[in-house]
Amino acid sequence: MGFATSLSDLSFVQKWREALGANPEPIQRDAVDLAQLALDRYVADSKVGQPYIETPGKMQQHIDRNPHCEVAGFMLLECEWFFASQIIGLCHFRRTWCNNIVVDYLATHPLILRHTGDPRCKVKGIGTALLCFLSRIAIENSCDLIWGEATQSSCTFYKELFKLEAVKDLFVIPPGNFTICANRKLDWQTAKDVNTMNLEAVKELYEVEETHPPLVGNRSIMAGSRRQLINHFLDLPRHAQDEIAGTLGILKQGDSDILEDQWCGVLFQRADQAGKLRELWNEVEKRHENGEPEKNPFVR
Repeated sequence: MGFATSLSDLSFVQKWREALGANPEPIQRDAVDLAQLALDRYVADSKVGQPYIETPGKMQQHIDRNPHCEVAGFMLLECEWFFASQIIGLCHFRRTWCNNIVVDYLATHPLILRHTGDPRCKVKGIGTALLCFLSRIAIENSCDLIWGEATQSSCTFYKELFKLEAVKDLFVIPPGNFTICANRKLDWQTAKDVNTMNLEAVKELYEVEETHPPLVGNRSIMAGSRRQLINHFLDLPRHAQDEIAGTLGILKQGDSDILEDQWCGVLFQRADQAGKLRELWNEVEKRHENGEPEKNPFVR
C-alpha cells in the first residue's frame, strides 16, 4: 500500500482504460471513470495548495499545525505480479475540518471486475484491503466518522464490511464499526502458501465484494464545488483576487510579487489552513457573473 505523490504515480489510469477492450461491461467503465475522476481531483486540488499525505503518519503533523485543516490522501494498492497493471486499486479520501474522513473515490482494476475464466484476473479483497487500511488511519488520528457515497451495486458491500444496519446511497461509519474493519486479518497469500488460519468469515466477505464491487464516487463532484470555486476565482481580475484576500485577512506583505499562476494556490492554501473556505466561496461567488453564493458547500 502506498500513496500517490506526483502525476507519474497515476500513469496507471491510462493502462486501466486500455485494458477495457472493445466491449467492456458497465461496471468496468465505471471503475475506469472513477479512477480518472480521482486523478482529476488530485490534479485540481494540488494546483490550489491542497495538502496530500505521503505516509499515514504525516496526517497528524498537519493536524498539529492546524486542527481544522483539510488533508487529503490518494492510496494506491500495488500488486507486482498482476499482469495488466502494478496498481490494482485506489482510494482518494480527505480528512475534513471537523476530523471526519470522506471517501471521495474508490475503484478496482476493471479486469478484476470481469467474470472471465482467466485465472490471472482472480484477485479478491482489493476494496476490503483499502478500507481496512483507511480505517487504521482513522483510528490513528482519532477520527469521529468515515463516510462516503455508495453506488447501487456497492451498498451491500459496505453494509457487510462495516457491520451496519442499513446502507443506501450514503454510508456513515462510527469508530466502533471501523475499528472492527481495521482489526481484520485479510489472508493475502500466494497460491503456494499454506493457509493455517480459519478464514471462513473473510472468504464470505470476499464473496460479497466480488458480487458487489465497492465502487465509490460521484461524477458531478469535479463539476461541483471545489472546481467551480477554482474556476470562478481564476476568472476574476487580480485586483479582485487581492481584495478577497484582504477581506479574509490572509493578504500578506509582498503578495503582489507572487506570479499569477501561483497566486491561486497560495491563497487557497491559506484559506484552508485558516478555516475560511466558506468565506472564500462567499466572496468569490458574489463577485463572479455566474456566482452562486447561496449554494455554499462549505457551510458548517
